[in-house]
Amino acid sequence: MINRNIIASVIGNILFFVCFLELIPALVDYIAGSPEYRVFVSAAFLTGTLGGLLYFSFRGYENHLPSRKMIYLITTVAWVVMPLAASLPIYMAIPEASFADAVFEAVSGLTTTGSTVFTGLDQMPMGILLWRAILQWIGGVGIIVLGIWILPVLQVGGMALFQTESSDQSEKIYPRTIELVRSILVIYSFITVVCILVYFIMGMGMFDAISHALTTVSTGGFSTHDLSIKYFNNPGLEWAVILFMFAGAVPFVAYMRCLKGSLKPLATDAQIRALVLFLLITSVIIIFPLWQHPDLDFLTSFRGAAFSVMSIVTTTGFITIDYTNFGAEAGTIFLILTVVGGCTGSTAGGIKIFRFAVLWQALQSVFHKMVYPHSVYTSRYNGRILSNDIVVSVLIFFCVFIFFMTFLAIALGFAGLYPLEALSAAATAIANVGPGMGEAIGPSGNFATIPTSAKWLMSFGMIVGRLEFLTVLVLFIPRYWYDL
Repeated sequence: MINRNIIASVIGNILFFVCFLELIPALVDYIAGSPEYRVFVSAAFLTGTLGGLLYFSFRGYENHLPSRKMIYLITTVAWVVMPLAASLPIYMAIPEASFADAVFEAVSGLTTTGSTVFTGLDQMPMGILLWRAILQWIGGVGIIVLGIWILPVLQVGGMALFQTESSDQSEKIYPRTIELVRSILVIYSFITVVCILVYFIMGMGMFDAISHALTTVSTGGFSTHDLSIKYFNNPGLEWAVILFMFAGAVPFVAYMRCLKGSLKPLATDAQIRALVLFLLITSVIIIFPLWQHPDLDFLTSFRGAAFSVMSIVTTTGFITIDYTNFGAEAGTIFLILTVVGGCTGSTAGGIKIFRFAVLWQALQSVFHKMVYPHSVYTSRYNGRILSNDIVVSVLIFFCVFIFFMTFLAIALGFAGLYPLEALSAAATAIANVGPGMGEAIGPSGNFATIPTSAKWLMSFGMIVGRLEFLTVLVLFIPRYWYDL
């Protein structure tokens, strides 16, 4: 039976939390003399009142240990309720925004997708711009916890591999969840503060530095300017952004191990090595179509290729060049890069590097069996033996990813998007990247002009993609609700 008390308690805690977050941009707008601070105060009052009623009525139930089946439901409810609550100040502050626009923007923020339906960011109130950045920063924390703690427990898409990695008490980094979350927050906050200082030193104003640091470390990609990072026209700053986008895509477990006094985990982790190699090879490939453009010299092409590849692979979505203008080969490569993603246990989205590594190991095993049918071949990842259950789980994830992307693309086509737009919009939603392909939703555009039905479909896709599909889709199976 569903424990409604736990669900109500979780919702109350979420609304109460959103209430406190909304007071931050309210204070910023008040100090800046912007009347929009009233919007955040009103939104905080509404969410705080409802959240407070639920919190104090069901206080303590959130501490009850839920079953694995309940965790699926609680996780999904949390990632649906929080965007709905976070959309309230956006809807109230921007007159031209529909409810679908506000929810789309909030979902895009909290899932760190970075797709936006708004233009005129340069003229928007500081509070709204900061609110968008805060949503991505908070979403990044939630995603790290999701990847390190929740999904391995649920054994979604091969994530049991990382549960196995931390199950031995002698190797476990921190034995208690509260210590794990505290460590994540400390490391995440430290990287963010360093990022703010570097951006400020490199020429950003303090508000821009804070906003962009929040959305860089979270690999979210929201900007305070319509032109994104291109607005600053600063090559040194672009290299700094590249560095911190990579920092956000690194598994935070590696950072936690580094706290023990050794940088070895950053050099020996299989995911990090694979990500670095993939980024280098892809950047070199992308240089050539960019270099052929008459307005770009080699250094500019190299920086543009490195920035764009890092931005898309880490699913950040910052833009310095419109890579769709550099030939069909560049556009095709970037469409493929959209779904790759960074490391698991980081803020990055996408399929994740480790799954490609596991797939490669599975293929090697098949080829070995074809050549030596009577031999025994042991697949390993990061020094650990890959069980058949993990390999099968990863293969199922690939199938579900392709199926859902196809389904969403078809649905977006019926909603009115052109074929390329529908395919890229589906990919960017479920991989949580940001920019799509095509004139309207490409790197130089946004999602303001897509139909309302497409915005709802993409909002659903962003949540499902961020929760790695099976966590949400299992709720649509009738058998799930038996004996819950």
